[in-house]
Amino acid sequence: MSAQQKTKAFIGVDAAKSLAALTKHDFMQNKLILTETQRKKADDEQVLMQFMMLVDEDYSFKNLQAQDIAFFAKSLKEKSDTTVLTQAEWVLDYLDKVYDKGADFMLKKKNIPFIAYLANHAINKNIDVEVFKAWHEQFKSLPSGAFSLYMEQSKKPMSKKSINERIEILTKDFNKFAGIADDVVEDSTQLEAI
Repeated sequence: MSAQQKTKAFIGVDAAKSLAALTKHDFMQNKLILTETQRKKADDEQVLMQFMMLVDEDYSFKNLQAQDIAFFAKSLKEKSDTTVLTQAEWVLDYLDKVYDKGADFMLKKKNIPFIAYLANHAINKNIDVEVFKAWHEQFKSLPSGAFSLYMEQSKKPMSKKSINERIEILTKDFNKFAGIADDVVEDSTQLEAI
């Protein structure tokens, strides 16, 4: 049984249906950059699960690998709380308004959990889509600073430390751009002192 098949078995029927519906979202179908092979391997479901792991306050992730995703799926089934699935839909709606169809490195599989995490942060802070879009344009256009730090971190294995560092880099840069006090990051309860 593949890692994705195990995850589907662990998550339960209702949550699996909700997850499958999320993969049909316009953002996931038309803007997320995945090959047909990646879609057949259910990598679209994997990035959604990774994002939900980052924002679920009741789950403390170890990494974003298949085994931890399976543990997260079990926890979703056990608590039978659909809040994080609803959150994911709101984030996809938000990101769909931010990004146009086309190739953008931030829409690749390895970046989506982090961009989705940041979009969730923006939603929680009532930041308009246009502000997020403007931040994204300036973030990717600057070859140094936060962008270079993020790209350096993205080359590292997905350890908890590396994940938290990537989240911190994006969140600090976004907060600065959007005028959000840097010491207030309400939805990052899982960030630990690095």
